Amino acid sequence: MMKPINIIDSGYAQRIEEMGSRYRQWVIGFVLSFVCVSSLLARKQWTEKEAWKWQERVGVVKGFNEMIPAYPGMTLDEILKTAQNIGLNNVRFWIPGASAEEKIANLRRIVDTA
Repeated sequence: MMKPINIIDSGYAQRIEEMGSRYRQWVIGFVLSFVCVSSLLARKQWTEKEAWKWQERVGVVKGFNEMIPAYPGMTLDEILKTAQNIGLNNVRFWIPGASAEEKIANLRRIVDTA
């Protein structure tokens, strides 16, 4: 008959704790490595001249949240044309849909309309 193991006396709990500590250190090291490498590969910061060139081309970013119709039956095309006519050049919105396929289809519809 096997004798039950007392995990407190056997050092088992301490080994589990050390493994958890090493695992946390490995995860932190991996994340930090990823952040450092990705920042090295990222685009460089714009010079002042590049920033002003973009500003001249785009202008001030003015926009609105959500493409909600102002009245029943207002189409997405009408919403975007109205926004453009009053000088807005940016819109922030949630992509409607319950599944990934619905979201992709809705995003394509929005991009095609814009």
